[in-house]
Amino acid sequence: QPHEAEELRRKIRTTLGATAQKLAAVVPGVKPFLPEEMQENVELGESSDFQSFAKLFSDFTRCLSTEDQSIVFMFDDLQWADEKSLDLIDQFFSHNNSQRFHLVVSHRLGATTESGRHMAFIDKFRKLKRRFSEIDLGPLDRESVRATACNMLSTTQQLSGDFVDFMAIR
Repeated sequence: QPHEAEELRRKIRTTLGATAQKLAAVVPGVKPFLPEEMQENVELGESSDFQSFAKLFSDFTRCLSTEDQSIVFMFDDLQWADEKSLDLIDQFFSHNNSQRFHLVVSHRLGATTESGRHMAFIDKFRKLKRRFSEIDLGPLDRESVRATACNMLSTTQQLSGDFVDFMAIR
């Protein structure tokens, strides 16, 4: 919808300001929503900028959410995530502890990297009992994917077939 795109542009401009260029360097889909003067590529700094980028990403999600709409983050095969990715996700959720979001993580039990860091990450979220639930799933068909997504989103509304198809192939 044109008015939704304009609203997103406004939120990005007011919430992120000039820092939106850093986000666009990692999330190219943001570029069309930036003012023209901010659409030039920008290089990300060294690891000293990590904390500020995590906060920037957190602020960006505030641009996407509304009071009546949750945000769903999906991370597939978390056991293969590198340290920086896990740090970013962890920092992001530290900045967003009051926002409505759903974190959907898939990982293979028994398949771990040398550090096993992803299990420590999952254990941390297990402690958030009111905001964490774990489902052990076997192979899924399209209908069970739809039902699980509706349950997680607390909705009885019909989900987009494209969304269900996307989730089912994951």
